[in-house]
Amino acid sequence: TRETSTADHGASDIGGPTMTRSLRVLAISVAIGAQALTVTGSALADPTADRSAAAEDLFQRAKVLLAKREFAPACPMLLESYRLDPAGGTLQNLAVCYEEIGKWASAYARFQELRAISKAGERPRLDRIKLAEEHIAKLEPRISRVVIVMPEANVGAEVTLDGVKYLQPSWSAGIAVDP
Repeated sequence: TRETSTADHGASDIGGPTMTRSLRVLAISVAIGAQALTVTGSALADPTADRSAAAEDLFQRAKVLLAKREFAPACPMLLESYRLDPAGGTLQNLAVCYEEIGKWASAYARFQELRAISKAGERPRLDRIKLAEEHIAKLEPRISRVVIVMPEANVGAEVTLDGVKYLQPSWSAGIAVDP
């Protein structure tokens, strides 16, 4: 068989000799447009790919900092990585990072979350469940809680603590806070 290309015969061969010049131009335009749409569409079809790549980059850079025991700059990177692409390993490292910088309430909450998602999977991650439970037990006595006492006349009042709004049911139970 003989292979042909547009370099051999030119674009005028598209559609054969019976196709008019304007139809050939239209056919070429549609073909070029479709090819461009396919390339552009495939790049835009998965916006999570960019988020995943950014999350992975942040995670890897944070792990380098963790290895150097530079927890303060690592924690925000892990938090942003987790926001972009939630993953159990990122959550685990974030919880450990918070614990290392003394944000015990934040660490406790992240370990609780890690335990829950590790149990919920199709195949539970027993290693992560065990790790989370060990840290939860260690952190629980260290957590500070703010208890708010207010006269009953202030029904419907709200309290804002560190930018988070709390309603009356949480006041007497105590709001877990980082020291």
